[in-house]
This record gives sequence, structure tokens and C-alpha cells, in this order.
Amino acid sequence: MIFQVFGAACAIDSPYRDYIWDTRSLLTRNSRAHLESLDMPGHVAETRSRIALAAFQGLIIDYFTAEDASFVDDTFTRFVDEFLLAPCQADQELT
Repeated sequence: MIFQVFGAACAIDSPYRDYIWDTRSLLTRNSRAHLESLDMPGHVAETRSRIALAAFQGLIIDYFTAEDASFVDDTFTRFVDEFLLAPCQADQELT
């Protein structure tokens, strides 16, 4: 159902647009706060949170359409371990 609302929000002048934007913003802020609590720099936490939300949406679609859902479970685990929670340089600055 969530993807039906997400899809409907993509229509021109959709009444769901603000709702979806607010929902995505809340999820991104919560993820960023969690990653920052793990001592991840704010700009890295923000970037990873935005990318993660988009990836999770794709993984949900994959889960319901894949012939073998365990492949999607494995992809999700790798994504979280190897990207979302991967170590980063705390002193790294934006260039």
C-alpha cells in the first residue's frame, strides 16, 4: 500500500506529495540522528541516510518480486553492513 501512495505522490499536483515528502524527511532525519549517535559525521550520515532510504524502497520491491527472497535478504544485510554502517574518516572534510 505504501508504494501505491508513493506512486500516487509522483503525479503532477498530487495531494499526497507533501505527505510523502514529510514522511521521507522524517525517516531521513531519524536515520541521520542514529548514525550521528554512532559518531558518524553529520554530512556523511545525511548522505548515507538519503541513499539508504532510496535503496530500501528498491529492496522492498525486489523482495516481493524476486524468485528467491533470501537473495534480497542477503543484499539488504550487505548494504547495511558494507555501506550504511561502514566506518568513515571522522576528520574527512567535504571537498
